[in-house]
Amino acid sequence: MHEGNHLFGFTFRVMWPLLTGRAFSDLQIKFPGEVSRATRHYERIVLISSPAFLSRACHLMDFAVLAKSYLLAFSSGGPLGTETAVHFNRNSGISLVELEQPRGMDALQRARLEISIAADCTT
Repeated sequence: MHEGNHLFGFTFRVMWPLLTGRAFSDLQIKFPGEVSRATRHYERIVLISSPAFLSRACHLMDFAVLAKSYLLAFSSGGPLGTETAVHFNRNSGISLVELEQPRGMDALQRARLEISIAADCTT
């Protein structure tokens, strides 16, 4: 099951673009090399990822290419390792926003929180 099947994927792949008036793509990045290739099709990109993908892909990404087109990166769905976050931030020059679910928050409340944070970060 990929992240598009989770509430996180639905929140960021569908609801956030609709609620903030942004275009979105059906392009699903599954391999690290595809992160850089997306810049061939789009000029201003927000990377929406899981911590698992970032931890696998972070050392394989072409950060010079990412810095030209990527505006922001979101990581949600679990804790992001400190080493991965530091490596990504140091090499990409892109703001990495890690979204964590506060205790006692249900899935719908989390979705609303994520959309609110995403809208604030990209306005």
